[in-house]
Amino acid sequence: MNQPPILRLGSQGSEVERLQQYLSAMGYEVQINGKFEENTEAALKKFQQQHNLNVDGVVGAQTGPQLNIAYSALKG
Repeated sequence: MNQPPILRLGSQGSEVERLQQYLSAMGYEVQINGKFEENTEAALKKFQQQHNLNVDGVVGAQTGPQLNIAYSALKG
């Protein structure tokens, strides 16, 4: 059972960079640097609010799949 990593303020790495790329592609203002900093958290919270998710600034079991769905819809 592979669960995606939980991403939050302070996380770093390729998963954070992918999150930032997704958010940027969807029009959220975010710096793509692989570091989950305040601007990434703010963009994620906007995404969560607009998609009626719990606004906690954390990519977990609910937000992760919604990000994938929204990004896939964008890419067609």
